[in-house]
Amino acid sequence: MKRTIHTLALCAIIIISLVACSGFSFKANDSTDGQNSNDKIKTSAIAGESTSVNTICYDLLSDNCKVIYDELLLAFQNFESEVIVSGSEEDIELAYRNILSDHPEIFYISGYVYKDKSNIVDRNNFIIYPSYTEDKDSYEELLSKADEVANSWIEKIPDTYNEYDISKYLFEKVIENTSYVTDTTHNQDMLSVFLFNQSVCGGYSQGYSYLMQKCGIPCATIYGVVDEENHSWNVSIIDNNYYMSDLTNGDSKFILDDEKISYVNYSYFNVLPDCVTDYVPSCTTISCNATDLCYFIKDNSYYEVFDDAVIEKKIAASLEDGDKYLTLCFATEDGLLAAEEILFDRGYIAKYYSSTSIKYIDSARFHTITIFF
Repeated sequence: MKRTIHTLALCAIIIISLVACSGFSFKANDSTDGQNSNDKIKTSAIAGESTSVNTICYDLLSDNCKVIYDELLLAFQNFESEVIVSGSEEDIELAYRNILSDHPEIFYISGYVYKDKSNIVDRNNFIIYPSYTEDKDSYEELLSKADEVANSWIEKIPDTYNEYDISKYLFEKVIENTSYVTDTTHNQDMLSVFLFNQSVCGGYSQGYSYLMQKCGIPCATIYGVVDEENHSWNVSIIDNNYYMSDLTNGDSKFILDDEKISYVNYSYFNVLPDCVTDYVPSCTTISCNATDLCYFIKDNSYYEVFDDAVIEKKIAASLEDGDKYLTLCFATEDGLLAAEEILFDRGYIAKYYSSTSIKYIDSARFHTITIFF
């Protein structure tokens, strides 16, 4: 069996921010500074009146966290220098993190500091001082440039596409137009995708979220850990079910027989639930158990057992369509081993595809074989 080739990319760690959901933050506690209720305190959202649309993480919060979320979000959107919120430090931090997960357009926040003002009322109160990397004018200019690119991609979506088709198209578009580069500017936000075509996991996932939301499909960036490394991925609601995608690892590049190969790895689009149990969210847990729109099932390339006639038909159709590669997914590791033994050790692949050399890779995680034509 050929060794699995992984392309797990390491994500840059964000310090003095909560972007990576790693627990890092930049805050100041001071409950004895002598200020009183006559201080100028800026308030924002009215309880229960959400400023969020098509969001995922917001809906998972408690009622009090939703109020904090709305207050912070409105303050960020208005570039407020300070805002008072009521609640625990933990609730404030969770609300802040979920704003970053839900709102890729809020790319100009680098963290916040706070002061404890619980002495001015009966409840816990904090003055939040956001830290902005852009002023309103520069933000609007950058957003306009990003929108120009994003809209040019979206305009090419056929009217006949359903939510699954749109999601797959956008998955491909981000990957095809982005290279994994660790030291690029804005690499943790969507600007790196739309303006610089270079990013890391934070940029890939935020760019995808932004495109999906512009198409009316709820999508969030989830921050967490994979194999003890900070990472981010996406959760989307497609046809009323949650699905997970990982665009960073979907952008697969590797060397095979001295040849550099790049391809869209659909194993990471609407992922089969059992294949990503080692993805551990840092702050928001969402169960993505639906399978109807998982890529391999939707593509009819998921097999309980190796069936010679079925596999032959699938490969023939892929060749007829002019595909450069085809991925076959099997339900179990035994199914994968049996397929490799039949296709390559016994040489059955020659029945379907005549070539002097066959390049392929396998994946133990997904039980897949990807054949390059």
